[in-house]
Amino acid sequence: MLSLDIDVDFDRPVLSSGLRVLEGVNEVTPAVVPTPPNLPLGVRPIASFVSGVMREVFLTTAGDPSELTTRAQAALSEAEWFVQARARTTRFALEGRVLQPHMVVPIKGLGLRYRGDYFVTGVSHTLDVNGHSMDLTLARNALGV
Repeated sequence: MLSLDIDVDFDRPVLSSGLRVLEGVNEVTPAVVPTPPNLPLGVRPIASFVSGVMREVFLTTAGDPSELTTRAQAALSEAEWFVQARARTTRFALEGRVLQPHMVVPIKGLGLRYRGDYFVTGVSHTLDVNGHSMDLTLARNALGV
């Protein structure tokens, strides 16, 4: 890696709840909504850093119960990626590998807290006379310590 910047945002929802409004009956039905759906890429997911009251996202829908569950899973899936990173590297530094979005890549040498697997959310490739460089955006849904 030529450069690496990491941002950690612990102020994200870890729970979800919601209401389903039945239009024809004027009745409100509470829904049970699952916890974050993805497997953590480290030892400690965001929920393990929460002390006290956990943040919760509240959703409503007029559709069927499965719509509310799907929307809640999507909201929690997006919120659980609380570690965002930007990196610059070269193909030479990666021993010939070319990174693409949706890959999981290991990052080493950052200490116990930040080293580990990161999900590649975006890559910008630059090819010039100096070689092949890549600007990466990475995300992680857990930390190491």
